[in-house]
Amino acid sequence: MSFTIIQPVFRKLEKRHSYHLLEDANRTMKLIRYEPGRFSLEVQEIAEQERPPMLEIPEYQAQKME
Repeated sequence: MSFTIIQPVFRKLEKRHSYHLLEDANRTMKLIRYEPGRFSLEVQEIAEQERPPMLEIPEYQAQKME
């Protein structure tokens, strides 16, 4: 979960400072799998979804007003 949270943070920093932080290697997660008698490496592409700040969510604003 933290893997997908940090990607939008890096993207915002890249925009703000015009500096490239994420590389293609950082967009995949490598998982070590074990099957009897052998290990294997599974590479999963992680698709992050940038969400708006909580303060911009109408339901959150409505709760805050109560």
